[in-house]
Amino acid sequence: MTDLIHYEFPLTKPFRLFSRFEQLMAQFDAYVQQDSQPDTLAAVMTLSDIYQLTMHVDLKSEVLRESERQANVLGARGLPEDELSVFTECQEIANEMTGQLGSHLKNHYLFNLIRQRLAMPGGINPFDLPVTHYWFNQPYDDRQRVLLRWLLPYFQINKAITKLLDKIRDIGEPQSHIAKQGYFQTNLPPSNNYQLLQIHVPARLKSYPEISCGRQRISLRFFDLQDPSQRAGQTGEDIEFSLCFCG
Repeated sequence: MTDLIHYEFPLTKPFRLFSRFEQLMAQFDAYVQQDSQPDTLAAVMTLSDIYQLTMHVDLKSEVLRESERQANVLGARGLPEDELSVFTECQEIANEMTGQLGSHLKNHYLFNLIRQRLAMPGGINPFDLPVTHYWFNQPYDDRQRVLLRWLLPYFQINKAITKLLDKIRDIGEPQSHIAKQGYFQTNLPPSNNYQLLQIHVPARLKSYPEISCGRQRISLRFFDLQDPSQRAGQTGEDIEFSLCFCG
């Protein structure tokens, strides 16, 4: 177990999209490395979420727009030219993509057959879908090769998103604070161009933060989870944590 639990809260709509996409890609990668049939199904279900998340969003345009915007904002703040080059790299990766993201799966028989059955609990089973049962019983290397081929266009844009998120996370200095009786509030800086908020809490504590963010200030409330079957209550203890504005 690590000494700290790290929480992250995107402050803008594009970075909420990037963060969700990043998480789903990490989940897919974890599942596709395992050779069991349940892991293969979990990988397809995660890919379905990726497809759904990006279906009505031009992810390439979002990456291009945010890369250019962050380069301008951080350049005006005095970030060295060599550190700004990562945003150019993100644009180059995005510009290498052709066609609409996810179009290769739009009319894919097996992928869409599985997606349609996901709404039904237990809908992916041998008697309803013998074709998936057949495919799940193919050698692991064959299944993995198919899954990675389905993911390939998303993997390409994920390279740009990973670079963008990693750079934004690097720009920020954690500050120590105390949440008195589990509550903390602070004003956002007047020239607020931050994209992510990071909160680091000692893992030994039995508390977790809930974050509320407005245009001018942020509020944190720490809750104690004593019993997962019961709603958590706000802690009465003073909580030491660190806060970092990124970007």
